[in-house]
Amino acid sequence: MYYVYKPTFSISSAGRLVARFAILTGSPAIAPTEPLYMSQSPSGGYGYGPQYPLYADYFGGSGTTCFLQVGCAITQNNGGGSVIPTQGDVVAVGVPLPLKDVPSNAIQPVILQTELVVDFAIPTASSTFFSAFKVYGGSQTLFTSETTWYGHTQAAAAASFDFTYPYLPTWFSPGVSVSASSGASVGKTCTLTITAPDYLRTLTASDLVVTGGTISNFTKVS
Repeated sequence: MYYVYKPTFSISSAGRLVARFAILTGSPAIAPTEPLYMSQSPSGGYGYGPQYPLYADYFGGSGTTCFLQVGCAITQNNGGGSVIPTQGDVVAVGVPLPLKDVPSNAIQPVILQTELVVDFAIPTASSTFFSAFKVYGGSQTLFTSETTWYGHTQAAAAASFDFTYPYLPTWFSPGVSVSASSGASVGKTCTLTITAPDYLRTLTASDLVVTGGTISNFTKVS
């Protein structure tokens, strides 16, 4: 049986946040290690096991033409709290994956890749990573809409469903802007104003690289 595991994360050479969902045939005991680039921790006693077993009965479906589409979303937090993604926030990750039918003698699905990959611009504010999925084809009794993203979107299924995997807080890179009172140039004195979010640590002169001049009277004013 194939399993899609919880994502691991990295930062690409282009400075983007990359999420990789491994596809493995192994047991939960050999799940990928927890992400290195996220402040993630398990909650509710759940570890880092498989997120999506590629088995139709797990999703309340049957048939030989069932597919699972993995999706995910990143939304900016509001006052430090997570904001549940809307349907329009979710993006598809890779191609739909075939699901095994319910009978024990069903043919094992053919999976042509070892992972699903998606990348995002690194958020500029504290944000949260969410997982989602769609189910295509077959006979569905639980996720009856082929156009709805379920999972962390909290979309209601046709029967009781609890998506137990925790949200993942993301890394973020706060936006900073610099402006000069009358244009900065070599040999000219002017006032530089650096605007940064409240949650950014205090800047010091050593944080900035200056070419052709110096910075003095570096003062936080608000």
